Amino acid sequence: MTVATADTANHLEDSAGSGTAERNAILRFAFGLTLAVGLSQVIAWPVGFLAAVFLAMLLQAPRPLSFVDAVAFLMIMSGALTVGMILGAFLPYMPFVSVLLLILLFCATFYWSQTGVPQLHVVLIIVGLTLMPVLAVQSPEIAFQLAGGILTSGMVAVLLTWLMFGLLPAAGTAADAVEAPPVEPPGERFAGALVMTAIIAPLVVAFLFFGWTQLIVLIIPAFLVQQLSLSAGIKGGLALVAANLAGGVVAVSIYYLLVATPHLIMLIALILLVSLLFARRIFSGQPDAALWGSAYTAIIIIVCGAVAPFGDNAEAKLFDRIGQLVLAVAYVGTAFALWQGLRFGRATGKQPDAFIVE
Repeated sequence: MTVATADTANHLEDSAGSGTAERNAILRFAFGLTLAVGLSQVIAWPVGFLAAVFLAMLLQAPRPLSFVDAVAFLMIMSGALTVGMILGAFLPYMPFVSVLLLILLFCATFYWSQTGVPQLHVVLIIVGLTLMPVLAVQSPEIAFQLAGGILTSGMVAVLLTWLMFGLLPAAGTAADAVEAPPVEPPGERFAGALVMTAIIAPLVVAFLFFGWTQLIVLIIPAFLVQQLSLSAGIKGGLALVAANLAGGVVAVSIYYLLVATPHLIMLIALILLVSLLFARRIFSGQPDAALWGSAYTAIIIIVCGAVAPFGDNAEAKLFDRIGQLVLAVAYVGTAFALWQGLRFGRATGKQPDAFIVE
């Protein structure tokens, strides 16, 4: 009886500790993201919404960045932005070489992404390699401004991560971190890298040579493509598309609530409410948690990066960006579905049902 009582007490203590950790994670996420959105609206630096996007990924980690990790984070970001601008600057003079180098860099990055490295590092590189060449070709001045804005967003995200983990500490120690997923064999990683490169590279090349300027169509795939796994089926790809479209619907709802009460405090209150609701699902430990995180990213990009609810022509801008969101997720979903059809439809006559977000 004594042993049973002790086991029950330990179980209750573990449950209480787990509940506290989940509560702190939810509150860190909700208040941290609300603060990031508020700062980006008040200070309004270029692409300030990326601070919230980066922060959302950093706050999903079990512990804050160390100083060394933060330096690595900013160095990777700076390097990716620099390489992207250099490729864009040389593209008019050496188009074939520049495009070939860009494709090789995509392939190497996606191969590296499957070795257990932090997902955010991969996102930083892909954002740099997609946005910067396109911007550098169209306007080097704008490219420099946005590069500075992206770096500022990264630094703000790091500082807010430390602040939120300081106010709401994570339970346990670094040893309690989530175990890294197993690393696939080199052949599987190479195949995955080729597929992801085949999805993102044609889109970037089209932007480079046709002079397209709808950057949301570039930003969304940069975040989505590295979330897909080779073992994800068409149903999984459709789930990812649906999650992002649902995020767009929520963004529209937020906009029309802001039309009724066009004040910054209303925006902050709405972001806090949405962040709390989504955080409960993101930290639920359920299989669909990653889809909720992807939908939340879409909301932040649309509301903060595109809606500009307190500016002129806000409604036109909103639906323009919603259209870009639809195009972006439709492109990624269609490309992945076509590849799945070629891979599984002909080879086995069936498709896997699992959706894995790495």
